[in-house]
This record gives sequence, structure tokens and C-alpha cells, in this order.
Amino acid sequence: MVEATLGRARPDQADGAAFETHAGRFPGNRPAFAYPHHVRARTIGRRERLVGLAAIAAAFVVLTVALQLIRTPPAGDGVLPGPPAPSPTPTYTEQPIPEEARTSVYSSGVAASGVFLDATQNIDPTRSAPATNIYRVRAEEGVNVDPEAAASFVQRVLDDERGWAGYGRNNFRLVGTGAAQAAFTVTIASPATTDALCGADAGTAGLWSCFVDGQIVLNSDRWHFMVPGFANLDDYRAWLVNHHVGLYLGQAIAYCQAKGGPAPVMAQQERDLDGCLPNPWPRTS
Repeated sequence: MVEATLGRARPDQADGAAFETHAGRFPGNRPAFAYPHHVRARTIGRRERLVGLAAIAAAFVVLTVALQLIRTPPAGDGVLPGPPAPSPTPTYTEQPIPEEARTSVYSSGVAASGVFLDATQNIDPTRSAPATNIYRVRAEEGVNVDPEAAASFVQRVLDDERGWAGYGRNNFRLVGTGAAQAAFTVTIASPATTDALCGADAGTAGLWSCFVDGQIVLNSDRWHFMVPGFANLDDYRAWLVNHHVGLYLGQAIAYCQAKGGPAPVMAQQERDLDGCLPNPWPRTS
């Protein structure tokens, strides 16, 4: 026997059984507009299925819209922003020495930036010695000094047999990485930054260089334009390096001893040769 369910006619129900219509319940044979229980049950089932399908369709629409919002780029040109463009590589040009710098200590008026660019290369000494002095080189941004070229120049000077390494007691190693190891730093800076790093007691006055607190600070105007007593820029730069490294090594300021002879490297040759000839090297013979 088939189990009776909601609105479903039982198999033993007679044709003349009562039927329910929209107007009420009527006995006897069913009228044309009447809905038997089993027909109404099938109608309710179809409605439930339609409602379920409509709910699924609505959920699909919501999900599609959400995914579209996630994938849609922000307003503007329609392109997601990429990583920032790298900073342009600085360019450096050797500056001509103006005629004024041949007769007086020249000031360029270059502005201070306070930002420094470190040389990145590592160069080992060419000579062995009991003491190896580790140093690094940096240049202030905006003073037109390539830190890599300056570092190579400084190392060549310090390796030279006419320099401090020629005595056999010291050599020098340039480091670009692991700068915490450095015993001293060579900084080429604008006049204003040089004054700030050297301090008032150094008396650099926007013109000169100094050694203070393990730092050699070279005035960029002197690096580019030297002083009237020197005729060759590389010789003057070599004197700048050797004189200030001498201070780092504990050498004292010296003075001209023989007029017409080479000045001691520890003499303040840029300020006053005092009758001596310019000389960039510690060892003159």
C-alpha cells in the first residue's frame, strides 16, 4: 500500500470523493475548476524548486559582481601602479680650472646637500706591511665628485712607493662594504659641509680641509680647483691625501726648512709654501 502524503490522493480514494476547490470543499464528482490534493501538491513542489533556483541564480550574480570589483583596476588610466622608477645614475665631468683660481683661492659657491655617496669597491694594498689601515671613501652628492673615481685615486696615492707605504710600516686597504671595519674615512664635501664636519676649531672657513675624529674631510673646491701654489691638479690632490693621512698616522705639522727645496708633506703647503716648492710626497728621495 502506498504511504499517504500531503495533498497526495490515496489509491483507495473513490472518484466521487470530496474535492477541495478555491471556493471551498465540495462533495461528489469534482468540478472542472477544482484542484485535487495531489495536483496542488505538485504545484507547491514546482514553486519551491523555482524559488531555490532563483536563490542560486541570485547568489551567482552577487559572486560574479564581487569578482568583477576585485579585478577592476582603480579609476584613472586603468593601469595598476608599478614600482617607482630608479633614480637616474649621476654623471660627473672634470671641471675646468678658472683663471681666477690660478691667482687666488677660488670659491665656487656650490650648495651643500648633506647626502653622501659611498664608494663601493674594495681594493687591497699592493705592498705588505706590519700594519694595514682600513679606510673608506665617500663624496657629497651635488659636488660633482665620482666616489668610485676618487677612491681609486686615493688608493693609488697610498700605494705609491713615494708615499707612506714606501716606509714599509703601513699599508692601506680600501673597503666599500663592511664599512664598520674602517679606521678612517675620506670624505669629499662642499665647503659648508666641510665646515660643519670639521667644527669651528678647525678653522676651515669654507676654504680648507681637516682631519678630525677619524675622518679626513676634503673641501670639494680644493679637490676641483686646487690653490695657486700648485701647477698640477693631480699633484695637489696627492698632497691633500698624503698630508691628511699623515695627520691620521700621528705626524706633526712641519715647516719649510730649505728655501728652494721641496716642502715637507706635513707643511701646510696650500696656505703658505714659505719659500719651498710644492711637494705631494712624504718620501722625496
